[in-house]
Amino acid sequence: MLKSELKAAIRERWEKSDRVYDHVEAHGVKDPEQIQIWRSILARLGTEPLNVLDVGTGTGFLALLLAEMGHRVTGIDWSAAMLQKARAKAEESNYQVDFIQGDTESLPFSDETFDVVVARHVLWTLTDPEKTLQEWVRVIKPEGWVLADISHRKQGEEDHHYPAEIGGQLPFNKNLDPAEVGNLFRRAGMVDIQIEDISAAGSHHGANYLISGHKPGMF
Repeated sequence: MLKSELKAAIRERWEKSDRVYDHVEAHGVKDPEQIQIWRSILARLGTEPLNVLDVGTGTGFLALLLAEMGHRVTGIDWSAAMLQKARAKAEESNYQVDFIQGDTESLPFSDETFDVVVARHVLWTLTDPEKTLQEWVRVIKPEGWVLADISHRKQGEEDHHYPAEIGGQLPFNKNLDPAEVGNLFRRAGMVDIQIEDISAAGSHHGANYLISGHKPGMF
């Protein structure tokens, strides 16, 4: 399957997920433990308002938490249906979030626009993780951070979300050593790479890891 066909098939799948996404237990959108885990992670950013990009924002899980904490948030996703849900939730909560439809693997932003890039449940969906991480680093300022999670895929789970001919072509849709993702962060130009187990009790995919790193400063 050509890369363009692969991405089109993936996009079509997520366009059809808007009605059920928030109610699927594995997505953790309404799980108090998942919410607390991510609140604790995002609290590390401090109290000063930052420009944060939430890539693959979906229905706005991280974007809304960040807005609640007082940050200036942009959420990007290529599913118009998911973004409609995210905008509705932001309006209901009276949070100001700029939701944009676009490709998380080829961002429509200038260099060094954001202080932080965050990504939850995104890395495994990427068709070209190496190029994508380079894009994420491109749009953050010197000393800016990237925070992203990755879950283990148990043997035989590669077609859990997609048919095998699609899921089998996604480089991170497998039982992956998180150190491999950390190495990708390094190749993208990040330093101070950290890998943390952030698994929740009874997590759908078992172990879940936070991979983080920052862009070197100007000097």
